[in-house]
Amino acid sequence: MDVRKKTLKSLRGDLRSTRRSIPKGQVDHDRQTAITESCAAGEGLAAALEGLLVVDFTRVVAGPACTQSLADFGAEVIKVENPDGGDDTRSYEHADLAGESAAFISLNRNKRGIALDLTKPEARDVARELIARADVVVENFSSGVMDRFGLDYASVAPTNPRLVYCSISAYGRRGPFASRQASTRSRRLKAASCRSTVFPTGRRCGPGRLRSTW
Repeated sequence: MDVRKKTLKSLRGDLRSTRRSIPKGQVDHDRQTAITESCAAGEGLAAALEGLLVVDFTRVVAGPACTQSLADFGAEVIKVENPDGGDDTRSYEHADLAGESAAFISLNRNKRGIALDLTKPEARDVARELIARADVVVENFSSGVMDRFGLDYASVAPTNPRLVYCSISAYGRRGPFASRQASTRSRRLKAASCRSTVFPTGRRCGPGRLRSTW
């Protein structure tokens, strides 16, 4: 998959298409999907979540790992990305696989993709059409983002009352820390569960390299 800048007209075409995907790297993803479906289906049995539609508004790690698990068990997962760069993990430089970020691929297999600029009213209309057909929505934006887009549970539930809506956040959607953003490192520091890594020479690595004691 690769994020492309698309007109809203073409996005609507993608929505109505029976196979919505972003072309770059499609061969690898089709192969991964075929292998996973074959393993999940066993001897002609349907995958556990086959027939479920999941609209995935997540990015980075926690959310994509969640929706990837649903995809691995047979759900149809449509990942929504910003057309300006897409998921943050697309730009990770740790390693690449066939020109794609290995971090992105390792968290987004078996998913279809669509690029939507949710700051545009027309794009939000497309998102609402997807949500109206979905069984599950998963998002991990900062608190209040989906509310501002009019895509929060209270706004979309009237058109799809059977919807399962999952919001992933660092400190929950209510409480004194609800509005705080967080990374893995900051959460571990908050829980006092990190310690610096020490090399055999006794030299400590910098604060950017912290190891959890969990």
